[in-house]
Amino acid sequence: MIRTRGRGLRRILSWAPALGLAPDPRRRPPGISAVVRVKNEEEWIEPCLLSVAGAVDELVVVDNGSTDRTPEILERVGDVLGPKLKRFSRPGLDHVALSSFAFAQATYRWALKWDGDFVARTSGPHAIAGLRARVLALPAARHFHVRLTCVELMGDLWHQCAGWELRREPFTSVLSPGLRWMRVVRTLDAPPPGWPRILRDPRAPFTTQFEDVRVPLYYEVAQWDEPYFFHLQVKKPRRMYLRDCWADWAENRALQGRFASLEDYALHRARRVWDVRTLDEAAEAYMARVRDLLIPYSVERFGEHPEMLKPYLDAARR
Repeated sequence: MIRTRGRGLRRILSWAPALGLAPDPRRRPPGISAVVRVKNEEEWIEPCLLSVAGAVDELVVVDNGSTDRTPEILERVGDVLGPKLKRFSRPGLDHVALSSFAFAQATYRWALKWDGDFVARTSGPHAIAGLRARVLALPAARHFHVRLTCVELMGDLWHQCAGWELRREPFTSVLSPGLRWMRVVRTLDAPPPGWPRILRDPRAPFTTQFEDVRVPLYYEVAQWDEPYFFHLQVKKPRRMYLRDCWADWAENRALQGRFASLEDYALHRARRVWDVRTLDEAAEAYMARVRDLLIPYSVERFGEHPEMLKPYLDAARR
């Protein structure tokens, strides 16, 4: 978690390792560990891992209890990537505990937070290799935390949510013991512009909770705007709807005590809005509402899709 204020002070304090006042990042071997937390990511986990593999030194994948084909696909990708892919299974952990465990398994100096539905560009001016070169060119004796930008697709590979075309949540960071995961709860006057949640109560106050990383003051922080990869909110309707509901359910003990499962809560929430009887009907109603919010993807603005997505684009056109 970082603030935009105090960046000048952070730049100065990032020299603290030279004075013995902060851990020396050079204690870790140079390189990048991609850290991937997954649960039921069968749609995109294969191009996700293969697209970034050439730009990192290891991929740390932690499965949070997948019940779909994700483990089978990871096995197949492991046959291709060999020891570069390190797999762990940690079902049942909440997001903060899961992230803490996953990042603790990283070997190299830099960690790249990489989700199971990210797909990197492997060619063109914003190829993921350029991100690697840029990161490793930073001074090795200092700590850096860089927020990254990705293109967000929604619904299918040709559309985006208006106002939410770019996402600036991902990051890459030098690892140190002071980098800590935490749960953040914020109350806003209104939902953020372009917020793609469908069933949120539009009235203020708007309370949201999420996981973030606490960044020590001895880190210099930056925001890089070049879109080296895509985030694919392109999944089966039920998965899309349950993912939307999960953000409310996962950290809310009152909801968990009231409803026996996430699916029960999701159906209850849908019935408050639509005349539906089953979860599949709720998911279809949800996706119909999502499609109302979408705009066409602009190649002129954001460039061509990643090379790894070309077979999926061709298959969808047939």
